[in-house]
Amino acid sequence: MLVYGDRWRSAAPTALLAELEHRLAAAGADVDRLTAALILAGELAQGVADAEAEAAGPDEFADDLGPGHAATLALATTVAAHLLA
Repeated sequence: MLVYGDRWRSAAPTALLAELEHRLAAAGADVDRLTAALILAGELAQGVADAEAEAAGPDEFADDLGPGHAATLALATTVAAHLLA
């Protein structure tokens, strides 16, 4: 799936993290629910990265995308494993 656009929303990271935790707890092995959690995790990770980049300024670049992106990748691996099972 390819998604393009400049959609944005404003949300407190702690609220999104709580929502993500709730979705993961309820997902079990349901691929649709895991996928919805994956999308939310990606939104959260990218939002944090965008905020950090904005705070750092245009001339700064982070080599490490942080734990949010690592967690999103781990969740993507889980979703893929369920899809391939």
